Amino acid sequence: MLGFFPSIRENELMYSVFARYHVQSGNTVIKDTVNDLFGTKSAYATADFPTYLGHLYEKIKHFDGPKVDTWINKHSLYNYYTNFLPRKQRENIYHAMVNDTRQTTIQTKIGMTTSNVKPFSYFRFCPKCLEQDLEAYGETYWRMIHQLPSVFICLEHDESIVESKVLIREKNKHEYIKATPENCGTNHQTLKANDKTRRWLGVIAEESQKLATTSYNYNLAELESKYHAILQSKGYKTVKGQTDHKKLSNDFIHLFGEELLEILQSSVDYDNPHCWLKNIVRKHKKGFHPIRHLLMILFLNETLDTILEDSKNMYHPFGKGPYLCLNKASNHYGKPVIREVKITRDGKPKLPVGTFECSCGFIYSRRGPDTKESDKFKRGRIKAFGSVFQKKLEEYVHKDKKSYRETARLLGVDTNTVIKYAESKPEPLPIKNFNEELERELGYKQRWIALGEENPELSKTELRKLDNAAYTFLYRHDKEWLNENSPDKKKGVYINERVDWDERDRKIKKELERAVEALLNEKKPVRLTVSILGKAIQQLPLLEKKINKMPLTKAYLEEVTESVDEYQIRRIHWAAKELDNENEEIKEWKIMRKAALKPDISNVVRQEVEQAVIGYSFNNKMDVLLDR
Repeated sequence: MLGFFPSIRENELMYSVFARYHVQSGNTVIKDTVNDLFGTKSAYATADFPTYLGHLYEKIKHFDGPKVDTWINKHSLYNYYTNFLPRKQRENIYHAMVNDTRQTTIQTKIGMTTSNVKPFSYFRFCPKCLEQDLEAYGETYWRMIHQLPSVFICLEHDESIVESKVLIREKNKHEYIKATPENCGTNHQTLKANDKTRRWLGVIAEESQKLATTSYNYNLAELESKYHAILQSKGYKTVKGQTDHKKLSNDFIHLFGEELLEILQSSVDYDNPHCWLKNIVRKHKKGFHPIRHLLMILFLNETLDTILEDSKNMYHPFGKGPYLCLNKASNHYGKPVIREVKITRDGKPKLPVGTFECSCGFIYSRRGPDTKESDKFKRGRIKAFGSVFQKKLEEYVHKDKKSYRETARLLGVDTNTVIKYAESKPEPLPIKNFNEELERELGYKQRWIALGEENPELSKTELRKLDNAAYTFLYRHDKEWLNENSPDKKKGVYINERVDWDERDRKIKKELERAVEALLNEKKPVRLTVSILGKAIQQLPLLEKKINKMPLTKAYLEEVTESVDEYQIRRIHWAAKELDNENEEIKEWKIMRKAALKPDISNVVRQEVEQAVIGYSFNNKMDVLLDR
């Protein structure tokens, strides 16, 4: 239990709150502050996704302040980065922040380490906000909204946001640094942008603030469908789903401007087959940075609040059904009785073509899209007239003795059409020789009965192999008789071998625990994956196919399996320790070589290499001083 805790200010990062606590606590060593807050000295100081929050809340809940949910949703970058992620992934990240999970694990799950949109290196602030804070509180703080990679304008003061002197990820990964006039500085390089870009940056800053403080929790399938629907309605996609990428790219650049897209690390290149804009309008096989979703939503003339309004409404080039029957021979002419429309694509102009089929047999089509109410009464081409039309035509011509011209007028067709259908006669149906057909059927039935009597031990399938012709004929012409005069289906001998999944779950988990311990004691690090662990206990198929029946095992695997970054970080510490044991000088290149790391490692892993060098160098210096 803590004796005090700073009040959390509006839009303040939890990192900033912890930094102010460190100063006010009087602690001279940062690890003492970390231990005060989280009950451990190993918690990392992270600005975007703080962890151990559940433990901290237990220490300060007696102050009756905001709860963990508020900390995460209003004072971290959780919503900003997770609103466009699947629900399960959002939940995992939330629980990781509440519990004592490595912060690098969260960044890897979100995709920050591999994204082309890189986060800022330094904390950022608004000079006007700094002045305002000093006057109101006598100190300033790090605002969450100012750290978002899509925010370059302070919404409160319409000022450019500038960089401080404080690294977001300091070399000491446990250190919390408070915002002060000294580390914010006075000589700042402000954003240079034209008026159009600044206007857009203001709009994007507003949407970014909503994204960071609101749990939209989008359904990604609905969002993808809405993108496609609006693109179709605007002519960028055909009804078959093909996208005019060149037109889309040109219009996208024209709307936002290349300057803005470059600032937001989201430039568009039509000639690049891997361009993010091409991928985001295709089937989403991977995640996209929130900035890219924001740009797409604004391009579609939507906002975060409106993009999924009426989300089930797809593109309807002919409006919503039901649709009108345009058969003048029918008593429901002009009434909405057709439930569905089949949409195809016209060849050259790529316009939608709707085919409308009524229960009266009348089928017509027209080219769309409909642009006004009267369009729904148009019929471009009649594909079938149907029996109702034929009967009415014959009634007008043969019974009422109306002229071809008058009949054509009444039915709304051409005179030649009336002549054609009035003079045509239906072809007579072929008359079957029923005696011959019956005789054939009786012959097959006799063959099938005789076959069963001669082979009483065989099943229906086995009898079929002996006389497939008889079986096929009877199956098509008298299936009921065939089933009644075939051997009953043989029931297999069922052996009750029900599995006690609770017991198996506990057993497999224990086997995995022993396997993990053995692998961690290997001379060289081995990555902990489901495949490696499954093979180690010779139960890989069970883990791959039946894992959902073993919740304890599943949870344990999620806890111990390693991402690429996590495995590389473990190799780094192993390599540094090995070099130290060999009395080798700890250098970055030596760690990289020993750990078999390639140059294209992520920034998170590279920082771990740097920290390992600093840590061992410091320890060696202390050892020398103690020896003296």
